[in-house]
Amino acid sequence: MIGSCKRMEIGSRKSEIGNQKSEIRNWKLELDFVYFGTYILIFLLYDNMRDFTEFEFWRLSHLLTLEIYRLTKKFPKEETYGLVSQMRKAAFSIPSNIAEGCGRSSNAELKRFLIISAGSASELQYQVRLSKDLLHIDEHDYQKLTEQIISIRKLIFRYSEKL
Repeated sequence: MIGSCKRMEIGSRKSEIGNQKSEIRNWKLELDFVYFGTYILIFLLYDNMRDFTEFEFWRLSHLLTLEIYRLTKKFPKEETYGLVSQMRKAAFSIPSNIAEGCGRSSNAELKRFLIISAGSASELQYQVRLSKDLLHIDEHDYQKLTEQIISIRKLIFRYSEKL
């Protein structure tokens, strides 16, 4: 039958989460079967998808990334492929890894990406300090950025401990 659809719902399933802990998660899984001649397309729709933009630590890390890009525009040309590139990469890795973790299907995978994100924040914290020591940023910007980074790391760790 061309263009006809059939839906099925599958109830809950038990999944195991790290350290031998398990939790019952209700998964509402819809399977859409669409028949097009001899082809069958199957679409899986999960209700437990996370929206990374709803997390405060993602919003703060996005703002931090924008600030790093703004500040590094003023760095000397000889730092373009060195410190500027590394700082920008570390900065956008924080919200990027949060977003990627939210797109994964399990809490264990989300937690792994949050830990990677916190590692990028630590890397950026050192690079901000190096920038201050090299006199590329002033004390005020250094203090402000360091406080933002520490705050983001604390929020990430606090949330990841709940998973």
